[in-house]
Amino acid sequence: MVQRAIFRCRNRECGHRWARDYPHRSPHGHYYRDPCDGETWVQTPGNDASKPCPRCASPLPRRSIVKGRYSAHRRCDARCENAVGPSCECQCGGANHGRGYLIS
Repeated sequence: MVQRAIFRCRNRECGHRWARDYPHRSPHGHYYRDPCDGETWVQTPGNDASKPCPRCASPLPRRSIVKGRYSAHRRCDARCENAVGPSCECQCGGANHGRGYLIS
C-alpha cells in the first residue's frame, strides 16, 4: 500500500508544489523497510518535510497526506490528478490524487 504526501513551499514568491509516494506506515511506527534491500529501516514522510524546497531551497515545506475515499458517483479526471489539497472522493479512491506533482 502506498501513501502520497503533497508538499508546498512556504516561500510565497516560490509557491512550488511537489508530491512523493511512500510505503504506508508499518506496525513499527514511523519506519518501513527499504524496498530496495529489505533490510534498511527508513523513516516515513513526516521526516521528509524537513528537506528543503527542490526549487528555491526554502526550509520546512508544508505537507499534506492524501486521504482518499472511493465514490462510484464521481469520475476521476485531471482535476484529481492535479489537485493540491489532501482530500479525494472519486472513483480512484485517492490513487491518482496529486499525481501531476509527483517527483522521483
